[in-house]
Amino acid sequence: MKKACIVSIVLIVALAVSMIATRPNANDHITVLQEVFHNAVANRVDEVMPEESIRKSVFKLVNQLMRPSSEFALERFLRVEDYWLFTLGYLDFQSEPKLISVGVFGHVFAPSEEDIEKLMKKYGL
Repeated sequence: MKKACIVSIVLIVALAVSMIATRPNANDHITVLQEVFHNAVANRVDEVMPEESIRKSVFKLVNQLMRPSSEFALERFLRVEDYWLFTLGYLDFQSEPKLISVGVFGHVFAPSEEDIEKLMKKYGL
C-alpha cells in the first residue's frame, strides 16, 4: 500500500513537471492559429474561384497580405493565459473574450479549418 502511494505520487509529480516543461507559449498559439486561418482562407478561395489562373493570382495576393495582417491581429487580439500546466488562448474582440485555443504537452488545440470555413460562409466571406 505504501509503495503504491509513493509510486502514484512520483507519477503525478512527473506528469506535472512534463506538463510545465512542455506547455506552449503565446507564439505557439499564434503560429497554429495563423496556419489554421491561412488554410481555411486558401480552401475558401479554391471553393469560390472556379478559374485556375484567377485563383492562383488571388491566392498569391491573399497569402502576401494575410500573413502579416493575421499576425498583427492575433498579437493584438489574442490573449494567452498561462496556468502552469496548460495555456488558454482567448480572442479579445468585441465585448467578451472567446476561448479559441488550448495548449498542453507542447501542442496547441485550435478550431479546425472546417469550423473557420463555416464561420466565413456564415458571415459572407
